[in-house]
Amino acid sequence: MRVRGWRISVAPETTIDSSGNVTDIQGRVGVETDTRIGTIGVEGRLGSQAVGDDPLGGIQGGISLIFTPGRPPERRSRCDRRRVTLVENIRYECQQERDIPAQQVTRTREVERQQERTRFLYFDYATSRINNSLSASSLGELSVDLSEGFRVSSIRGFTSPEGPREAGVRFQGNEQLSRERAEAGVSQVQQLCAREGIGNCFAASADISGQGELYTLETLTGEEVERPQQAEFAATEFTTQQQEEMHRTPGLTRRLERARTPDERADIVYPLLRRAAITLTRTQRVTESFTEEIPARIERRDILGGCPPDIIQSAFPQARISP
Repeated sequence: MRVRGWRISVAPETTIDSSGNVTDIQGRVGVETDTRIGTIGVEGRLGSQAVGDDPLGGIQGGISLIFTPGRPPERRSRCDRRRVTLVENIRYECQQERDIPAQQVTRTREVERQQERTRFLYFDYATSRINNSLSASSLGELSVDLSEGFRVSSIRGFTSPEGPREAGVRFQGNEQLSRERAEAGVSQVQQLCAREGIGNCFAASADISGQGELYTLETLTGEEVERPQQAEFAATEFTTQQQEEMHRTPGLTRRLERARTPDERADIVYPLLRRAAITLTRTQRVTESFTEEIPARIERRDILGGCPPDIIQSAFPQARISP
């Protein structure tokens, strides 16, 4: 509103809670005018916060002098004077607030999971010929794995600690024998793939390697110790190493307990050390459940039909509400 070159602004505010109680009343009145050196204005503020049941319990106020230099004065327009009638038109706006507490929501999502399995092929003594009797169960499981989309990521060949590691006159040595057993594992997988009609059963970076002997007993100078100390050491390692857990069936454990000599224990353990370990992997998309934490929040929405009369009356006790 402008009066003789002065601009006048009035801004009342009232805040009520969801129960209709007045919690805060604020008012601001300001006047300003333009001069040659800038804009000069005065603003007064008066407000109150509820104390107990009294909405005017805590009254606060203040006066501010405002000067904005360098602002050119507005040109005044020449206007004809006219008598007008101002009609007060008060519009009330209400919003409903609802406190929504924090909550946990169970949702689902698709993720990629990598599965891994290890199958063992067992070999006859001192050769890379597969022992079909010991390997029958593993061959069946391996065939199923390949048909279900598993691919070979590594084949590692091993030997028992019997015999020398290096080549001799009539023996290629356990280092070379372990490599030959790994290659025999490759040939066996290729045969299974062809039988199942699968084009390629190997991962792009499949590792094929010989790992030498398992559970070798050596002297401080690095020389191999042979029976019976070697047999006793290998049997002890077999019963404690985590990688042998799947071999330690209840029946085999009872056989080891009944064995009286290192050689008897070696006859039980060594056939299971003459092996190739075939590791297979598969990546699948699976649906998993997870819990999402939703923080507490305030939901606001407009009240249809405008402010209820009792809310307006509570906020503005002196207001006249038209029916």
